[in-house]
Amino acid sequence: MRESLTGLSRALLMEYRAAMLEHKLSASTVNVRLSAVRKLIGEAQRKGIIDAEEAANLTGVPNLSQKGTRVGNWLTRDQAKELLTVPDRSTIKGKRDFVILALLLGCALRRQELASLDVDAIQMREGRWVLPDLRAKGGRVRTVAIPVWVKQGINAWMVAAKIEDGRLVRPLSISSCRNGFLSTVDDGGRRTGCTPHCYLSPVHPLTHV
Repeated sequence: MRESLTGLSRALLMEYRAAMLEHKLSASTVNVRLSAVRKLIGEAQRKGIIDAEEAANLTGVPNLSQKGTRVGNWLTRDQAKELLTVPDRSTIKGKRDFVILALLLGCALRRQELASLDVDAIQMREGRWVLPDLRAKGGRVRTVAIPVWVKQGINAWMVAAKIEDGRLVRPLSISSCRNGFLSTVDDGGRRTGCTPHCYLSPVHPLTHV
């Protein structure tokens, strides 16, 4: 690790930050990557490779501000947790519906991103599971972290459905795909007091449950 930190400076990290902006990476993606660098620096300090003053200087590179205004009817944290309890995860259908909800709530995927998500897109990067290089609106590229509980749900669904490649979310039968999931959402709506559109719209990531 000592060799990997040779030449690392605040100026270099600022250049790295600027380069990511030049490549039009989203603020969330830039911040995730800077967070990974901070973790490396923190580990180096704990092992005595760099001192506290140097670590503080290196980790002082600021995140990008994430601008935007929430519109629409947003789920509260408690409503999101309640919705996740609706699918019967002892059944294969429930495992699939849980994964759909988990990716919408835990990763804030858009509907099209969820529908087109391939198994191969789920990758391990820097010690964590992510969906790298998603193409967002306006051509911006973002990397989405996958919380542990979401990945566990994905694993359970893939094992139950014997999925090894291709689309992650797929119908159990042609007729059951949309109607089955919407019945789960309708049940969740009765519990939380929100309409199905609340759940199918982009939401703020629920990283912990």
